[in-house]
Amino acid sequence: MARQHQDCLDAARRHGWQVTATFVDNDVSAYSGKPRPGYEQLMRAVRVGEVDVVVAWDPDRLHRSPAELEGFIAAVERAGVEVVTVQAGRWDLSTALGKLVARMLGSIARPESDHKSERVRRALEQNAAAGRPHGR
Repeated sequence: MARQHQDCLDAARRHGWQVTATFVDNDVSAYSGKPRPGYEQLMRAVRVGEVDVVVAWDPDRLHRSPAELEGFIAAVERAGVEVVTVQAGRWDLSTALGKLVARMLGSIARPESDHKSERVRRALEQNAAAGRPHGR
């Protein structure tokens, strides 16, 4: 997490942007559906005009839910906020093609999370069957 945060700060500096706030949700997956206080603070800041640019390490660090992504697209478009990611570059969510790219990346992130969950669950089942530790 610290490396991703540093990469985001470096990206902002390369663009000449002043970082005025950082929103982080350590150990809360975008996929889990659990409340993410940092993300909620970010969205409030976007809605009230406190944010000009959102810098994230990767699009899937922001969203793993298509519904959440749609809310994000609407909010940043309304506010005129730019979105840049370290891994996927600039997201121009003011254009139809930019939104399409964001939605395609979002549609890839969700199944990857589902697959990871299946792999972890299967490994835990295998460990339990073998009498090895298998979770908390």
